[in-house]
Amino acid sequence: MLAGAAGTLLVLVLAAFALVRALNLLRGQVGIAWRYGLANIARRAQGSVTQILAFGLGIMVLLLLSLVRTDLLAAWQAKLPVDAPNQFVINVQPDQVQPMQAFLPRAA
Repeated sequence: MLAGAAGTLLVLVLAAFALVRALNLLRGQVGIAWRYGLANIARRAQGSVTQILAFGLGIMVLLLLSLVRTDLLAAWQAKLPVDAPNQFVINVQPDQVQPMQAFLPRAA
């Protein structure tokens, strides 16, 4: 996983530098407002690369979390018996067991 994160980091850094350089080349072909914006990106290239890197890593972490979440849920559901209940009651105190046992058949 660390190798994947390091590889992603390297790819993002290279892509960010290429994007900043490409935007700098594009600067002469756009209107005046865009020219100022693109010049600002090129002028602060390291800051722009850092921002692209941060967004890229954030998106990578979100995608990784969604993948791991899906895999964990699928593995957990595969281990459940067929007749497992699909509703649970937690934090029931000993003095609440009797009223809950009376309530559940009526609620179902």
